[in-house]
Amino acid sequence: MESTNQASQQELQRQQEDALHNTITMIVSGYLKNNLDKNNNPSSSHFTKGLQKSIESGIQLKNPNSKDAKVNAFLKYLNKNKREGSEESESHLHEGNETPLLGLTHEIAEDFAIDITNKQKLDHLAEAVFQSEIDILIKRGQGGDIEAQGLNSWNNLNDEQKERYYHNVEAKRKEQVRSIEGWIKYVSNENTYPSWYKYFIITSLRSMGVEQFELGTYTYGGRDDKTLFRFPTLNPAALAKVYDRMLLAYTEENRKKTVPTKYEIQNTAKSSIDEAEQLFLEKYAKEANFSQLYAYELSKYKERTIESKRSTEGLWVKYNQQEAGSRELREEAKRLSDSLLDKGTMWCTEGTNFSEDQLAGGDFYVYYTREDVDKDTYGISLEDMTGEEQRDVCTMPRIAIKMYNGRINELRGIVGGKEQDLEPEMLEIARAKYEGDKEKGEEPLDGKEEYEKKARDMKQLLTLIQKQEKGAVFTQEDLLFLYEVNTTIEGFGHNRDPRIEILLEQRNRQEDIQTICNCEPQCIAHDSTLINENTKVFCEDTGKKITFVDFRLEANKKKIPQLLELAQKIKESGSPARPDIGMLGGIVGCTFDREQVKDRETAFKSFEKADTTPPYIWPGWNNAKFETPEGNHFETIVLSYNKDPNTRNSSDKIVADMDKLGLRPLTLEEMTIVAITHPEFTKTSGKYFVGLTKYSLGGDSRVPSLRWIGDKRSLNWDGWRSGWSGGNRFLCARK
Repeated sequence: MESTNQASQQELQRQQEDALHNTITMIVSGYLKNNLDKNNNPSSSHFTKGLQKSIESGIQLKNPNSKDAKVNAFLKYLNKNKREGSEESESHLHEGNETPLLGLTHEIAEDFAIDITNKQKLDHLAEAVFQSEIDILIKRGQGGDIEAQGLNSWNNLNDEQKERYYHNVEAKRKEQVRSIEGWIKYVSNENTYPSWYKYFIITSLRSMGVEQFELGTYTYGGRDDKTLFRFPTLNPAALAKVYDRMLLAYTEENRKKTVPTKYEIQNTAKSSIDEAEQLFLEKYAKEANFSQLYAYELSKYKERTIESKRSTEGLWVKYNQQEAGSRELREEAKRLSDSLLDKGTMWCTEGTNFSEDQLAGGDFYVYYTREDVDKDTYGISLEDMTGEEQRDVCTMPRIAIKMYNGRINELRGIVGGKEQDLEPEMLEIARAKYEGDKEKGEEPLDGKEEYEKKARDMKQLLTLIQKQEKGAVFTQEDLLFLYEVNTTIEGFGHNRDPRIEILLEQRNRQEDIQTICNCEPQCIAHDSTLINENTKVFCEDTGKKITFVDFRLEANKKKIPQLLELAQKIKESGSPARPDIGMLGGIVGCTFDREQVKDRETAFKSFEKADTTPPYIWPGWNNAKFETPEGNHFETIVLSYNKDPNTRNSSDKIVADMDKLGLRPLTLEEMTIVAITHPEFTKTSGKYFVGLTKYSLGGDSRVPSLRWIGDKRSLNWDGWRSGWSGGNRFLCARK
């Protein structure tokens, strides 16, 4: 009885496989026919070789000129016995320990990968890589650099520059060949699958591009002769599930079911995701749609690995910068790229050629978390493992920090597809790395502050561009950022991001100013001399720069009486001076610790420690007299003389005008305290601040100044000169 049941089960399985085989044979036949030219000659190299082997193996072509005859002969060669494992199967399917498919590995890989033998096509592909790189640089705010260097067009590149992109295309082709060869070698050596199914897998891969997995959506983008992305990730577990699902769809019971339509699936999803998912599987299993089924199973596998990703426990690995072209560079780059292979990061670093380029420019840090949910080590703390054991279990890349010229150049995560954003739970881990772990004796990574601001600015700018394209309403916060009211928009280039001007040209400036002010017109002061008790905001628009101060905020409201007093003196004396309201309201309080400025040496050290950006102090100030001011607080008024270039061009005239207003220039000691208590005075782009107190040093008259020079905040000097620029602001105090 048991043997009868076993025979019955085997017969049912045979029927399932026959039914599935017939469906797949039809699909593969259609593919093969498409690889015959108009004269019915094979145009695909692996088909050509396979057809030749089928003839050599004794299969007769009844009609040598028939397309169907050639296709059937090739399929017969792959299917001499559909169920492998028998002695007969072994004799038919193995030649010198190679399955037919394995013998075609090179031909298939070469045929599937992009063709770069045609110079015109290579140019087109290289230009596509170039344009993709330009798009990334523009998103990072480096569009100004591109335009300044004339590198915004493929036609502007010289032969040496173009060669780099040709090299990138060749590297991408190698990645494609390597990825498809991995598939062929795996399925060829996996005896569970019949040969016809193996060939079906490989032919299906030809049309599968970039994975597009979102909630309820499992698919791959298309692939054509211009697709540079590597072939899909091989996952044996997902592959086995696809085969099982296909066989299940061809049981006697399921064969009788009608195939669900896409509309049925979509309508069912409105009430039950689970039922819709079941219909999805039935439809694509019956249709033998490998791409959809594999995408589904792979996405489910990735969901199962979320348990690994829930753990933030891991370790950082540093890949060291190496000399370009060296053997050490190739070895280090391979070590880096191999650690990322098939991990789904979307980082271009997965390609060896790209990792070489990156390591030639700087160090590379990767944070790997545990990926050992199914291993014996699961549950054991990393601290209780050896270094080798830690590296063995921490294999899931989550964060990448790329350095260039010793500074942070990029910081990437693994979410958001091509955007490569950091996961929320990874933010603090990344920050801890670039800020340095003092307990472990790790120094901060250079460029961390500017990286954070630039990354934040570029993300916000992109958000505004997208809002503009959708016609969305901009908030006051959006407009304060876009018009750079409180801070300059910074990108990763040396030049201003041209997208800012493009976006500004699309805006109605006057309407935006009204949104920024958000109050009645009579409550807006457009000149500091017009500020009164009813003023809610100050807003000055020069056409290039909007200066905005909200006097509804308590900290600014307190300054109105002093500004009214100053305005009255300006009117009475006819002074061209104006307080720079945009600089902390024009009146800045400086509260200081006397111990920090008890003498010159201590004060200068306090200046150096006041901010994490590099400091610079002109050595000549070591020879100047230094006396700590009385008390622990003073207020400085920030004056602009741009209303009258005649006065602005003379140090003597400026000091004389200050005297009329009951003001005096700040001293070196006071300028140092301003720099300590308000480092922004030394980091403001487009302005620098002068204290017109004269010091005789080295036979010349010098005055102290605060400014941002290169990448340093500086306590510098200027001469007692004529010809101050519109960017100068003069710091003074009441007499």
